[in-house]
Amino acid sequence: MSWSHVLRTCNSSLFGFNTLCRSPVANILRPVGYRQLFTPSVLGLDGYLSAREKIQIQFSNMTGKFQDRMREVLLSEKNNTIFTEDLKNAAHLAEANTDDIELVLDMAKKFNKQNSGLRFGTFVFGPVVMRMLHHLDCPDVAIQALKSEELDGFFDQLASYQIVLDLLYEKERYEDVIDVFRNLQNKRLQGTKFPKNCFMIVIATCYKMNSQESLKMVLDFMKEAEESGISVNRRCLIFIAALALRQNHPHISLEYLAKARNVSHIAIRNLRILALVDTSRIEETLPILRGVVQIDIPDNRRPGKKSHIFRETIEAVEAAVQKSNDKELIGEFKHLLRSLEENHHITENNLDRYVTEPIDIFKSNEKQDKAMLAASFYRNSRTKRHPQKYTQNRKGLMERE
Repeated sequence: MSWSHVLRTCNSSLFGFNTLCRSPVANILRPVGYRQLFTPSVLGLDGYLSAREKIQIQFSNMTGKFQDRMREVLLSEKNNTIFTEDLKNAAHLAEANTDDIELVLDMAKKFNKQNSGLRFGTFVFGPVVMRMLHHLDCPDVAIQALKSEELDGFFDQLASYQIVLDLLYEKERYEDVIDVFRNLQNKRLQGTKFPKNCFMIVIATCYKMNSQESLKMVLDFMKEAEESGISVNRRCLIFIAALALRQNHPHISLEYLAKARNVSHIAIRNLRILALVDTSRIEETLPILRGVVQIDIPDNRRPGKKSHIFRETIEAVEAAVQKSNDKELIGEFKHLLRSLEENHHITENNLDRYVTEPIDIFKSNEKQDKAMLAASFYRNSRTKRHPQKYTQNRKGLMERE
């Protein structure tokens, strides 16, 4: 299948999306109800947009001439070289049209061929091109690029796959997420079949698919991961527990929640209560609720933060307690409910919304994250960087893992 054919298939969405994406701010402001798993910072999209804006200002009205010159280089029978700066500029100047994107991909093919002997060289463009396709909303082109023999090795970075998987997840292309991840597993990049962030997207995808089949799929993945000695983070455990609960398997929810180290985490606590309700173990929910108001210890790292119970969780417990017709149980619950309300421990936030809240960079790990995902073109830079001081932490992988 040619690039032109693939690009034409997504033209209708491209041109409608182009106006929205011209400024970095507009690209981040999503329509109401739009959910993403990773923020633009984690994926390096904000860095890409910042560089894009600077390069477009630099070229001004010379963009067309530059692109025409690159096309001449590609068509020339001479062994003309695609230089690093050329590909960098093309990837940041491309707009949402077939010609621009096809030019970048053709340049990438030539660049990949001429640097085939330097696979572990200085420049890494896979994530940059994938950020371009993510920004221009081209999931089909991204998939085709991964499959292209002429681009073999060009996208062999976990960052490139994470960006593609994130785009497919956002577009609700869930079957494609699974397919791309299986292809990634076959490549064994960095020697692993379960790279952390890519695997998290797959688990989130199974949660979004919300079916018996997706539950079986994620449990099979988890079995294989555990047999390989892979430990998954808290966010993955939460997704699995929530999916099992939605599919009426509360015992599976409890099994995976038991693997979490921080049992007082808001999602862990609420999911455990809901799973206990579904298994008719109502009495066991009350100590958990009592712990929130009586022995809940403030987190010194996040002063002023309270532990919360979701309103929907309280309502589920209340319905089960009333159904029991146990006067002693009903009386104890009412007492706990009054204490929870008086101390503002009940939140109207939605469990599903909390579970799928986007993951941001955690500052203490920012240097490591940027080494993997930032829009840097130098793999072996020896430039010394001095650590920066940050006065405020943002929600990140550590806090939400």
